[in-house]
Amino acid sequence: MSCCYYPLPVEFMKHTTEIPPKAKLLLVDEKEDLERKMQSLQVEIIKHQQVKETLLRSRSVLEPAPDPVVVYDVAGIIAYTNPADFRMVLS
Repeated sequence: MSCCYYPLPVEFMKHTTEIPPKAKLLLVDEKEDLERKMQSLQVEIIKHQQVKETLLRSRSVLEPAPDPVVVYDVAGIIAYTNPADFRMVLS
């Protein structure tokens, strides 16, 4: 939950091997925060893999197509053309 660690004074922990309750709470909070971040990253990785697979499937269909295929983005800029489009432009 916190972004920063606030170390306990050395003299506070000097003569004990037991973790103070305040430190335990900080560790638990930090662990929970790291678990949430890790879960979020795992979701992002899965989404990225799904997008990559979709793009690869699209290319496997569009690349060998004998007819020109041009894909524009929302701004009207060409985002993709297949090899047939290049052949048409060059001829």
